[in-house]
Amino acid sequence: MDPIAVSFDNVRDLLAQSQHKLVLFVFWSERSEQSKQQLQGCHTVCRDYPEQLVLASVNCDHDQELAMQFGVRSLPTVMFIQQGQPVDGFAGLETEAQIRQRLQP
Repeated sequence: MDPIAVSFDNVRDLLAQSQHKLVLFVFWSERSEQSKQQLQGCHTVCRDYPEQLVLASVNCDHDQELAMQFGVRSLPTVMFIQQGQPVDGFAGLETEAQIRQRLQP
C-alpha cells in the first residue's frame, strides 16, 4: 500500500481511520534526504502490517500549515495516531528496526 498524501481535504478521514488502525503521519520535505529516507523506512514497515497500519505522508513543502497545526518543529517527524490522538512519535531519522521496536507494545 502506498502512502496516503495528507491534505486539509482528507486529514479528518485519516483521523477517523485511526479509530481502527494505527496511522503513521510522516512529515517530510523533498529538500531533505533524511526525510525521504524516513518516509521510505516507514513505508516498508507499514507494508508489512497492512491490517494494523496506515501510512500518511505530509509533504511540508506543500502543506506547511498542516505541519504547523500538528506542532511539527523539525523534519523528518513521525507521529503515531490512534483514536484521533498522538500516542507516540519522534523527530529525526530512525531505522526500520527502531520503528518496529516502537510498535511492539
